Amino acid sequence: MRRQTLRVMKTHLLALLSLFCIGTASAQTPRDERIARAVERMDDGDYDEAARLLESVLAADPKNFLANYETGYLLYMQERYEEAVEVLRRIKRKDYPPLYQLLGNAYDMAGDRKRAVKTYEKGLRENPDAGRLYLELGNIAYAERQYDRALACYRRGATVDPAHPSNYRSLALLYAISTEPVWTLVWGELFMNLERGSGRTSAMSETLARTYRDNIRIEGDTAVRMTFSRNGRVAREGLRLRIPFGTAVFEVAARAALTADGIPDSLTLDVLSDMRERFVDRYFEKYDRMLFDDDAARPLMDYQRQVKEAGMMRPYNYWVLSQGFPDEFRQWRDEHAVQWQDFIAWFAAHPMSVPDPAAGRRNP
Repeated sequence: MRRQTLRVMKTHLLALLSLFCIGTASAQTPRDERIARAVERMDDGDYDEAARLLESVLAADPKNFLANYETGYLLYMQERYEEAVEVLRRIKRKDYPPLYQLLGNAYDMAGDRKRAVKTYEKGLRENPDAGRLYLELGNIAYAERQYDRALACYRRGATVDPAHPSNYRSLALLYAISTEPVWTLVWGELFMNLERGSGRTSAMSETLARTYRDNIRIEGDTAVRMTFSRNGRVAREGLRLRIPFGTAVFEVAARAALTADGIPDSLTLDVLSDMRERFVDRYFEKYDRMLFDDDAARPLMDYQRQVKEAGMMRPYNYWVLSQGFPDEFRQWRDEHAVQWQDFIAWFAAHPMSVPDPAAGRRNP
């Protein structure tokens, strides 16, 4: 499957951020400035000018790491994959995971997937906490319809590199086509908090709203049916049992939260916001100290409690689901402009802490 160049669109920006970590800590040189301008020209689509600037640097300093890396990235963006491989292969820097990522992607786009996998794996041997390389291995597994392997790669990437949001996004999207979309809600919202304000964030908002709509069925005025999980298996850990989060916690608490004031006529943004707020209360009243089969939701629940205690749960919920209910969101935001601005200020000052994989599971 042909993968789009956007899959590495942030890679060269990370290289630029490393500019002052290469060599000495001296002030930015004219060569550095030309590389920075080349990156800007690349972002604007002016590849010819970017190439001219990079060539001028390499003419004076053929081994300049960043100029060579950006040249490889430029060739990749131009879909000149074999040439990108030739440039990137000459760069020697074992401690820079984006290099392995870009080289592996170039191999893959050039039709050599086996070499791509070897490149990612080599990068992981040198940088075992490189979440971006687990992401690429997961993407290849997904392209080859090895979904369990893709899931394992994305999950491992999120564990070893919890600040890298793309694995969270990939987990959310993969679970969306599975029998366990409850985890789309968890990983998707974690992703939105780690990568706020991007186009991918807006798309994830729409995905979360659709996941709620697709898996909650209001059957007249008598019943609500939820299909967020099919996993009812209780896992044993010694003498203790770990209950399935999706069926035994999420669906039970969400159904109770949704029907607290009776069965709603439809799933509006207001209805889902109320449900989510009540869910937080029910979760911490009944379930927080229980043992789950998967603890991925705990960092999210802790943050939602922080949001609720600050009095920001309603605008937060509207932000999370805004793109799935654009008209209702805009109307609410316009009618509550002061509350929305207060939330934006609070939200900027209180980002979610990066989930700590070392925290592990809680024990009662």
